[in-house]
Amino acid sequence: MAADPYLIKGTDVLANKLGLTDKAALAESEAGLTAARIQQLAKSPIQGDFDIKHLQAVHKHIFQDVYAWAGKPRTIRMGKTESVLEGKSVNYPNPNDPFPPNNLQARADYAFGELARDNFLKGLSRDQFVARFAKHTAEIWEVHPFREGNTRTTLTFMRQLAKEAGHEMVGVMSDNPQDVRNALVRAAAVSDYEPLKAMVARSLEPGRELASELKTIKDADPPQYRQLSEVANQAKLAAKIKFADPAQQQHYVEKKVAAAIDTDRNVRSARRLENPARSLDPDRGDYEL
Repeated sequence: MAADPYLIKGTDVLANKLGLTDKAALAESEAGLTAARIQQLAKSPIQGDFDIKHLQAVHKHIFQDVYAWAGKPRTIRMGKTESVLEGKSVNYPNPNDPFPPNNLQARADYAFGELARDNFLKGLSRDQFVARFAKHTAEIWEVHPFREGNTRTTLTFMRQLAKEAGHEMVGVMSDNPQDVRNALVRAAAVSDYEPLKAMVARSLEPGRELASELKTIKDADPPQYRQLSEVANQAKLAAKIKFADPAQQQHYVEKKVAAAIDTDRNVRSARRLENPARSLDPDRGDYEL
């Protein structure tokens, strides 16, 4: 197998502008630097035609501080074992394969062509948008045009598209980034879009899932319901408030939802102490927002 030209020779660490040779140190620095760049794009998005060149510009901005090849398509074949695929990899296209649909450029042309034919998701109802957004996001992500940073770049790019299509994603898709990746893997590899659709729906209206959860416990646990309902309503209201700064709005919404989660957990802990034998629904668990 040919050596990976993106790695520091003799290591499994990506060559980087920071001069770091430790994988953990690089990951930590990369996370901080790219998070700051993503916040910049939330305030001032890169304008483009929502095509591969636009995606490359987004990647270049996000990773400009870390990698010399930021914004450039990868030149090697790649794969990654995925636990949700029992150790198999998504079938990422090969930039050196001359035959579609295995060729990277051909796959990119198809994915972005489909997005354009869908009018960049404009004029859709909320439910239509959620379904189409999940499908197109998975198709673009599966192209995996960069050696590193495909998930962050694709989601930043698609959030911008969502806003311009009239469906602003004000909340986070999941508190655990690995869950988002797993949802993308399942959508791309086995056409299971449901986990990804649920995450998209959550980000469109952060208070909705919490309110839905409250309905299921209203009869089973009235005292808990009373304590949670008010803060849940605040979270739903927060999602409708418009701030000049999208990051400020997202922070406000998430703070309200976090308050509901803390209240719920405190209630559960207190009741376990009062009555350790009290049966709680094991399938419900804590909120995973």
